[in-house]
Amino acid sequence: MTIIAVCPTLGLSEHYGTAPVWWQLFKALYELEVDTLAVPLFGSSVETVWWKSEKGPFYSWNCINRLPVIRRSQLLFTRSFKNAWWKWFVRKIKSERHVNVILWLSTPIHILKGFPTFIRRVAGVPCLYYDADAPRSLPQYDRYSQYEKDCDLSEFEAILIPSKGCAQQFKEMGANKVYTIYFGVDPMLYRPVKVLQDIDVSFYGRNDLGREDFVKYMLSIPAEKMSNRTFVFGGGGTYRVNLDHLHDVGEVPFSRFRRFCCRSRINLNIARKAFAEIYASSISRPFELASLSSCIVSNPCKGMSEWFELGKEIFVANNLKETLEIYDWLLTSEDVRLKAGELARKRVLREHSYAHRAKQLISLIHF
Repeated sequence: MTIIAVCPTLGLSEHYGTAPVWWQLFKALYELEVDTLAVPLFGSSVETVWWKSEKGPFYSWNCINRLPVIRRSQLLFTRSFKNAWWKWFVRKIKSERHVNVILWLSTPIHILKGFPTFIRRVAGVPCLYYDADAPRSLPQYDRYSQYEKDCDLSEFEAILIPSKGCAQQFKEMGANKVYTIYFGVDPMLYRPVKVLQDIDVSFYGRNDLGREDFVKYMLSIPAEKMSNRTFVFGGGGTYRVNLDHLHDVGEVPFSRFRRFCCRSRINLNIARKAFAEIYASSISRPFELASLSSCIVSNPCKGMSEWFELGKEIFVANNLKETLEIYDWLLTSEDVRLKAGELARKRVLREHSYAHRAKQLISLIHF
């Protein structure tokens, strides 16, 4: 089986983004004997032993990106640009031979209008679209939502999303078929490392946009009230909530991320409002932390029990009072923390590895 996968970037320096997700997914597909040609929209092509990578016509975006926003948008949507892009795909499908599907991974869907129909007619290859940002990408959460622009979901064989709760909305927006593929983790890449746990509570995130209230009662106020404990946050982004009582470690390179997490007795999962409100809307972080055998405390997310057993594999704090009680209990109960981390990793190995997600994706390609 051969897949052409178009993704935003393969570079791991893009502030974590979704690049690590695609690395893990492509690696899992390779282990299932799937040949993947990865085509990044931005940055350089990245070749590995697990997938082949090439620059497409999209690579010109690197030059376009230096131009003013208005001028850039005019260049992006010219007919000549689209024609070059479409011809490239036809040539690539012929040269690769036996391409089973073109998989679009969180690329701007409104610039794809007409392409799935064209490629199905000319080459007989179906297109799938995976929106890794759903439900945050939906109009009610993003005033610049791509779905408010000129796009046609019905052209795709299916729409894939990491959320169960917003599947119906995608159908109402025109999708023929909608399938849920949750995020996962490569348990070999995210495996525990033995380090001194010199941090009590830690959180990693680029900013607090869409989760200000959660950050306030799970980080800001507890750090002030529990001044005898070490609270740390990283990510290097902008926070509007006052975090003066925490230690800011800034950016953490991808290669040191698991060490950062394993140093902490408690790791926080603070999902944004969209993922907390819409039932079973997955993000990467709880799976990553669970794979690292971390003791995880999360803000309330509808459908979290779809992935982990609450109170055993992951703990949920609904307000400040519960947060302080849970932190105090866990920080003085090493056996509980270790057991929770052990159970969480076992759950990942049973159900949430990217090997599981890759098998699900392959089954959908054959629907």
